Amino acid sequence: MKKILFILPVILFSCTQNNNNTDAPTPRTAITITHVSQGVINDSITLSAITSYLNKSSITSPIPAYVTKVLIEPGSKVQAGQTIFRLESKERNALGLDDHNTTGIIDMKASASGIITLVKQQAGDYLTEGTILCEIANQNSLVFEINVPYEYTQYAGTGKICNITLPDGKVLNAQIASPMASMNVVSQSQLYKAKANVGFLPEGLIATVSILKNASISSAQLLPRQAVQCDVSMQRYWIMRLANDSLAVKQEVEIGNGDKNNIEIVSPVLSPSERIVLDGSYAMGDSTLVKIIK
Repeated sequence: MKKILFILPVILFSCTQNNNNTDAPTPRTAITITHVSQGVINDSITLSAITSYLNKSSITSPIPAYVTKVLIEPGSKVQAGQTIFRLESKERNALGLDDHNTTGIIDMKASASGIITLVKQQAGDYLTEGTILCEIANQNSLVFEINVPYEYTQYAGTGKICNITLPDGKVLNAQIASPMASMNVVSQSQLYKAKANVGFLPEGLIATVSILKNASISSAQLLPRQAVQCDVSMQRYWIMRLANDSLAVKQEVEIGNGDKNNIEIVSPVLSPSERIVLDGSYAMGDSTLVKIIK
């Protein structure tokens, strides 16, 4: 009798556990939602560009001498004939002549009007004959050199307008000129030059170039990138839309242009009120129970 009484609570406890397991709620994936919007996305390629001056001239020392004055700095605008350096011959320096005697003093003048891009010598430096003092560039000869991969050369035709973004965020409109005739063997890219209406920029400045590939229509459907999923081959794309407050179902889509934030949905046509899963849709099945969070 005692054994029967002992077993009875165990059976009752097991039944209680089974009931609890049966009543456990089905897990749901926490998601946030978004809606389709209307806008324009221009499909473009992004490349790097480097500033260069095509027309430059070097000022050199005509004799062995010492630099006594430097009257320019990088970025200075100069006119042809303007004094930019003062030199003292090594003989004058050895004799220690005073300032009233101008023997051996040489004023170096700019050979052309332009912008100083490089100053190589400072006051007190000793120069041998032919030493470069500075370089003067024609401001109008500034170009942005762009190495365009061969597969993108179809988008970089002569006269094509592109956008150039400087490191400080300033955006310039530029026009692409004819490419060089040869290819870079290693990178398989072709050198293009683009001109922009801009003031002085140091040579060797790295900028970002955006070249338009295809323009989007004005009424394109847009979704955030994280709302659109794809397979490993990037051939099939889909979104997860809400059938009701607790069920998300897969909807295959055809995409168009895209940028770093949004993707154009070409088809199907989505209602502005359609609820699309924004966060939480990764690795979902064809249908998934969900829980909307704010």
